[in-house]
Amino acid sequence: ITMYGKDLYLVRGGMGHYSYNNTSLQTDSLGNFTISVSHTPHPGNWLAPPDNDRFYLVFRMYMADPAFVSVLDKTPLPKIITLPAK
Repeated sequence: ITMYGKDLYLVRGGMGHYSYNNTSLQTDSLGNFTISVSHTPHPGNWLAPPDNDRFYLVFRMYMADPAFVSVLDKTPLPKIITLPAK
């Protein structure tokens, strides 16, 4: 998952991260993960969005297993959930 700004350039924020991949993503024992997108730092997977500006989150797969791709229409993909501000 990669964050881009409205100009379609990478948004580097927080801990210097602009993306997470299978080697950098922290997951639970079942392989589930959460990526927090917030101006406030969060433990774990955290991306800081640009200040008061549009951004895009892009999910990309490279060299995906053909067995996975063949059932992509039935595979649950990451969900984006908006939480209320604290």
